[in-house]
Amino acid sequence: MRKLIANKISPQAQAQAQASHRVSMMASLERRMEVARSKGDTQLLNLLEAEKRQLS
Repeated sequence: MRKLIANKISPQAQAQAQASHRVSMMASLERRMEVARSKGDTQLLNLLEAEKRQLS
């Protein structure tokens, strides 16, 4: 049986990846909110706003 060896990345690279992921998630959330607004879907908009508060 082979051992799986986890790739190790520097703390700086890990922090940068986390920051990039957060920016991407927020941009996606903003796009989803805009679509919900344009469709007048207040229920979805309320859910997305709650999600945004959790991420902030």
